[in-house]
Amino acid sequence: MLVGDAMTPANYGLWAEYSGSADTFGAALRRIVATIDLHQTGSRMSLRPMPDHVVWGFHPQTAAPTGKHYADHTVGPMRHFAASYLGTDWTPSWIELNYAKDHAARELAHFWHCDVRFEAPAIGLAIPLELLSTRKPASNAGRPRPHITSVELLANARRRRGADSLH
Repeated sequence: MLVGDAMTPANYGLWAEYSGSADTFGAALRRIVATIDLHQTGSRMSLRPMPDHVVWGFHPQTAAPTGKHYADHTVGPMRHFAASYLGTDWTPSWIELNYAKDHAARELAHFWHCDVRFEAPAIGLAIPLELLSTRKPASNAGRPRPHITSVELLANARRRRGADSLH
């Protein structure tokens, strides 16, 4: 949990850089979901619609015995990615974990400052729908656009093939 919380989108290279260069948070989520295999083969991401939220989920390739630690580690980078659009004080409405509730449940809720739901279909962050239109903060405006042409080409090819169901 602490290691994951120390990781930032920059630790994920061009994949996160491409995803985080979108104008809005919703577009960034669509990019990161559509291109997860550029980072990790076999895992997938999803955007699960709810009445007034979307749950951004990460489905690891396998549920290994270390799944609890892997899940707890994954939440930090996902939160930091969201915070690059929503601000460092942002917290999800709730967090979903893909393992059974255990003795550390209260500690996790305290650390992440929100409700934690267990036995979920994925590791996920619940995001209010109105936040999806949030634009990249002004502090990032005017920065040179990263050179990410190869990632863009792959993502555009997927959209043309219809593989990106979010467009």
